[in-house]
Amino acid sequence: MKILLINPPIEDFYQTEIRQEPLGLEYLAAVLRQQGHQVKILDALASGKKRVIPLPPQLAYLQQFYPPDDLSPFKLFTRYRHFGLDFTEIRDEIIRFVPDLIGISANFTPYFDMALGVARVCKSVFPNVPVVMGGHHVTAEPEDTLRKGCGVVDYLVLGEGEVTLGELIKALEASDISQLRHLAGIAFRNENQLRVNPPISFIEDLDALPFPVPEIPAKFKMILTSRGCPRRCSFCAIAKVMGYRWRRRSIESVIEEIRFAVQHGFDQIDFEDDNLTWDRQRAKELFRALIKDFKGQSKKVTFSAMNGLDTESLDEELIVLMAEAGFQWLNLPLVSSDSHVQRQIHRCQSQEKFVQVVNIAARNGLKVVAYLILGLPGDHVEQMLRDLVFLSELPVLLGPSIFYPPPGSAIYQYCLEQGYIRHGEYILLRGTAFPVETPAFQRRDLVTLLRLVRVINFIKYLADQISEHEMLFQKYLASHLSRGHETLIFDHKLSRLEIGFILLNSLFALDKGKLRGLRLKSKTQSCYQYEWLSYVINDEIVEKFLQLLDGKRIKDVEGKAEFRF
Repeated sequence: MKILLINPPIEDFYQTEIRQEPLGLEYLAAVLRQQGHQVKILDALASGKKRVIPLPPQLAYLQQFYPPDDLSPFKLFTRYRHFGLDFTEIRDEIIRFVPDLIGISANFTPYFDMALGVARVCKSVFPNVPVVMGGHHVTAEPEDTLRKGCGVVDYLVLGEGEVTLGELIKALEASDISQLRHLAGIAFRNENQLRVNPPISFIEDLDALPFPVPEIPAKFKMILTSRGCPRRCSFCAIAKVMGYRWRRRSIESVIEEIRFAVQHGFDQIDFEDDNLTWDRQRAKELFRALIKDFKGQSKKVTFSAMNGLDTESLDEELIVLMAEAGFQWLNLPLVSSDSHVQRQIHRCQSQEKFVQVVNIAARNGLKVVAYLILGLPGDHVEQMLRDLVFLSELPVLLGPSIFYPPPGSAIYQYCLEQGYIRHGEYILLRGTAFPVETPAFQRRDLVTLLRLVRVINFIKYLADQISEHEMLFQKYLASHLSRGHETLIFDHKLSRLEIGFILLNSLFALDKGKLRGLRLKSKTQSCYQYEWLSYVINDEIVEKFLQLLDGKRIKDVEGKAEFRF
């Protein structure tokens, strides 16, 4: 059978290009090829194409927060874009391949409409070809997917798809639809009734799965060494697909896959496990194997774990091994340091342990990205500000996420019950949309906090360079600025660094507490005129931030320099 697997395009303000590999589709393709099928992956995002499109009406409220043409290092987003192939290009690829079955990935809830759009294109050219949809969103919302996909989506694969999709294809090839009634992990329409057969088991022998092979050459390869996570974080929905029980591959299998990837040109390996270091001893085994196999090779291989590491599972020996193996960064989720919030989201962790891990990493030459979630139900502005200031004093880069409740998570149901969100408004369930407001905070508050994170990270960038740029600092902060000027005139185009200096001066010195942007108003051959750009923010939060920062020292990411306040 000829099978086309499609990773749809997305529409948003930004795209994280480095982590866009369609790993789930690659696993499916590898298994189906092993079964004798001809398989092609159409990754609409791999084209790298992007174009500005109008902001959807449902997101129109965001225009006030994202002013265009902002040149500030503290800017958030400016343009809404379509990333990837357009539907006409996808249609042409489908026609060119002439598939017998089409599979569509619907992992991310806010982009579900794009997956449906691809399904409509499929049916418009091949109305009799079965269309199967799978992924995280589909697994969390099977009935809603079947209702909204009526006429264009024939079957859903729920949970892990490597075994289930193969069984579905066998039934379709045998023209024995009666088998589907008893097939676990699928959903479909049966005589105008929605039938959902939940998954009843998970894949136990992960080593038996063939290696997923990207169809487009690249340098960056994502690898799973385990599946499942025993944590019960209420904001996470991964257990819907992978389960709570932690299942692991053998170290030998993982090393063999990495060797295979390196032989095919990959030199950056990212472990995408949901809990890579859950078994600390097994993690140490893995990192020792990486050192043995890849350290000192003529081709340097680096490793990362961008999905995050559980700080409670890390100790000094493990961190030293990671540094020796070729890790350069540790991605550590703080989420929130408030004990009340931690209890509410079922993610309790020690702030002291977090600091200890950060300091061990710094001593061993590892940089740290500290993940935190802004806008969790139960949190409040004062606590979120304290978290920002707390992290500013550590040698870490702040990695903020604006909270959104994914379907399938416990907190999604809570947000529905509290009236924070409405079911089916999937387009809003993304961080860029600031979807949740509570009695404790509004959207404008979260926008303000996110801009303050940008300020902190920019200062961290400057901290170890301030002496190098001291002349620039004096030149563009003291000589060219004065109170009351609405425009700034220079004889050259300002760099991002210079603009940052100007805006920091506005915030900390010239107009104490004025957080704003800058944009180019006009230019001639020898004259560049800039004007201030006002932000829609909560000025009281900015004022409180400055008070909390007074007397503190913002450290750079390497822990070698600091900026005193």
